[in-house]
Amino acid sequence: MPKTIQKEKKKLEIVKVACKLFAQQGYYNTTIPDIANELGMSVGNLYNYFKSKEELAKYIMHYSSSLLGEEIRKINEMDISTKEKISLLVRRFIKIAEENPDVLRRSLQRRGLDPSLIDKAIELDRLWRQKVREVDEIRHKHNLITRKIASTRDPGEKRKLIEEAKRLIKRRQELEEELKRIAAEREKLL
Repeated sequence: MPKTIQKEKKKLEIVKVACKLFAQQGYYNTTIPDIANELGMSVGNLYNYFKSKEELAKYIMHYSSSLLGEEIRKINEMDISTKEKISLLVRRFIKIAEENPDVLRRSLQRRGLDPSLIDKAIELDRLWRQKVREVDEIRHKHNLITRKIASTRDPGEKRKLIEEAKRLIKRRQELEEELKRIAAEREKLL
């Protein structure tokens, strides 16, 4: 691996650790030795990457802005409706937040916003995906049961299958209501 790529990878590792410490301890309470210690590297070695904590903070601001800015640019260039662009942007933001939560927490803190919003958005998105998977599984099971009902000649077996299909429909409806509630919470949050 070329040296410049290795250096950039190490810089990103430093950024992630610094953001985690800034989020936990605050920017002013975190020192370069704290960051170096967390990384298991010497202070002198860390200074090979960033000349000061201020330079590191500027790099973090630039990095977090470029992460979001690049995504916004890509989405804006897409030939889709504004509503679809916003929806896609929110999903991409959540994905970036899942991959780099401390970077975005630091960015929100810097702007005077509540960094716990990221955790709430990630949790709501995780819950949303889980419920969607459950609905898909129920639909699949319901389709299988519907086929069995059509092919079964035994009236007793048919009744059991119909009851199972009704139970699955009821559970799917409950999950769909939960999805509506989660969607409303996501809307309020964003």
